[in-house]
Amino acid sequence: PICRIRMRGSTKYMPKKKVKGFMALYFKYLYLLRSARQPRVRRPSYIMREELIRLKRYQQQFRYIQSNHIETAGDLTGRAEQIEQELLRLENERRPLYGLRKNGKEEELEEINEKIAQLNAAMKKLRLERNLCKRIQEDIPRVTAAWEKAQAGLVQKRQREQERNKQKEQNSNCCSQSHILKHLWYCNKHQCRPCL
Repeated sequence: PICRIRMRGSTKYMPKKKVKGFMALYFKYLYLLRSARQPRVRRPSYIMREELIRLKRYQQQFRYIQSNHIETAGDLTGRAEQIEQELLRLENERRPLYGLRKNGKEEELEEINEKIAQLNAAMKKLRLERNLCKRIQEDIPRVTAAWEKAQAGLVQKRQREQERNKQKEQNSNCCSQSHILKHLWYCNKHQCRPCL
């Protein structure tokens, strides 16, 4: 059954959930990588190209972090421990089935094989999830360092742009000085905006 909810008023002013922790870090870093993936005149830097190669892996990690609501390293290690416990439980459940399959009757053999196949499939999913948790734990320092480096690069780029804009402004305002006659010759020679 579909659950329908009727709301009164506008949903425009409803508070949105704040993204925090690992989720926020991955969200920002993926945004940065996606913007670098857009076609440009200049090629991205070597470091950025390496990170673009890892983009799919980071996207997979972000989806996992988001779907499991992981915000801190403690949440991630807790989830990894849960997976390990579940794997041990499934292994203990599967072990006697192997013994039954060896010594069991042929009528029960198909049923036992189906149970073993189901347990193996569940364990395969859990192992993939466990490996993903380990990769996230290994990649978090790299992503954090790359994000900080990218932020520092953006700050430097903005400062350079501001300096260029100041220089352009100074060059365009060179003719607005009080000694106009001296600058008339300069303006004619360098073809800047004429003095008035």
